[in-house]
Amino acid sequence: MNIDGASILVTAGCGFIGSSAIDLLLKEYAPARIVILDNLVRGSLANVEAALKDPRVTLVRGDIRDAPTSHRFLNFRTAPFYQIIQKMWERHLAAKFEHFAAA
Repeated sequence: MNIDGASILVTAGCGFIGSSAIDLLLKEYAPARIVILDNLVRGSLANVEAALKDPRVTLVRGDIRDAPTSHRFLNFRTAPFYQIIQKMWERHLAAKFEHFAAA
């Protein structure tokens, strides 16, 4: 699945993992649009402050459990998210090994 040019929905995007994934998407891919769907119960706007400066990124305050809200995004791609998380994890591990190798 190609991320470049895609419209991507990131649920819980104002949390730590979601916001980190958005940063990675913006840095390493060329999505046409990213919509952050978050009810802001646990997430923070501070986590996505920089991302929201990008014109491709919009925030929808809502709950994925609300059918009318979630139906708005049925045509968005959500499947590639695991690829982003995997890349984030690989970088995290690589950084840890570099730290131990340098010590």
